[in-house]
Amino acid sequence: MRSEQSTLFEGAPGKDGLGIIELLNPEGAQMTEEQQVAGREFLRNGYGRIVVPARNEYQYGEIDSPFASVLRYAKSLTNPSSILVIDADSIDGTGKYAESQGIHTIRQGDIEQYFRMDKILQDFGIDRLPRGKGRTVLAFLAYDKIYRTMFAGGADFNIFSDADISNPDVFKHPEWLAWVLSQAKPGQAYAEVCAAQHGRNNQEVMGTLTALQNNSPVTKFYHSLVRGRIWPLTGQYARRRDIMTALPNALGYGTEILYDLAICDLATGSGFSRAQVEIPDRCRDGENTPTKEAAMMAGISAMLMTIDLYAFQEGHFLTSMPPYVYQNINRHLARIEEDFMVPAIQEMPGPNNMIPARLDRILPPVDYLVEQGYIDTDGLARYVRSIYPN
Repeated sequence: MRSEQSTLFEGAPGKDGLGIIELLNPEGAQMTEEQQVAGREFLRNGYGRIVVPARNEYQYGEIDSPFASVLRYAKSLTNPSSILVIDADSIDGTGKYAESQGIHTIRQGDIEQYFRMDKILQDFGIDRLPRGKGRTVLAFLAYDKIYRTMFAGGADFNIFSDADISNPDVFKHPEWLAWVLSQAKPGQAYAEVCAAQHGRNNQEVMGTLTALQNNSPVTKFYHSLVRGRIWPLTGQYARRRDIMTALPNALGYGTEILYDLAICDLATGSGFSRAQVEIPDRCRDGENTPTKEAAMMAGISAMLMTIDLYAFQEGHFLTSMPPYVYQNINRHLARIEEDFMVPAIQEMPGPNNMIPARLDRILPPVDYLVEQGYIDTDGLARYVRSIYPN
């Protein structure tokens, strides 16, 4: 029974109640046959779609590519029509390989041509557009919003997977996430389910929020909602499609952290449930170099501190920041980026060299961008129709 497989983390009072995060499979048990059947039925019935953002992931070829393993595993779970690859303009055949496997593939650049980029850059104080996972997901969300206006029905959830997992059939993250979604009680609606593992907490993020928590009631709100949870494994999560387009977007490495915090705000005030599921087996994926990891974590901390300064301390929650707040945040990030340095971490003892690091930029939710005319919805609708002529 569900009550025997879950526990609750309870945060401090939010805007409209307690922030409750349910943890399923808290003991980290292996997946049972009953759980596997329920998860796979959820996927095969079309309630969840597997989404794989990818850039230059096919470089090792079909035999040795973790990307190929991810796609083979996804196809073993559900119909290829319920799998979507977002190709971030790869140059190594990533998108073409996915298409050759019968998997629907969209290119980031094909979607971004319908963004009114000059107006976006000007109105939100952005000096440059970072190339990163967040920008790829933003393009996908714009596509997905238009798709939902054109075609009724379809999956309720996007179930995201990283593209570089070499043991997906052992890790089983889509099956775990789908199993949790399949266990929803009558009248219960999940906003998100995240994969999690003890010992994998993001100490950089929690350390930053802890240091900032007394700056404002808004900062304390977010800290209180995440302090007791197992920090989710970035890249492996399920979220309601209609909720994702209501969340602000970080264009680079900070994308999943920003989504995680913003959905706390939205879900706490709306009655949606949030959950995590403990996955027992470790994920074998592409590991960042120590220097890249340091740059990512330092950049995320800089983004959080800037948001705290210009949004939280001014009383703004992430899902209700006005345009001028985005301007202030992005301009500040551009200013501090000029001298932002991280250590080039070395294996041998001795002083580390300092190298420059790029910082994130953030944009409002896709819902806002569409409503305010920042996306050519007619052109994007023609593009979507060209992919789905029938």
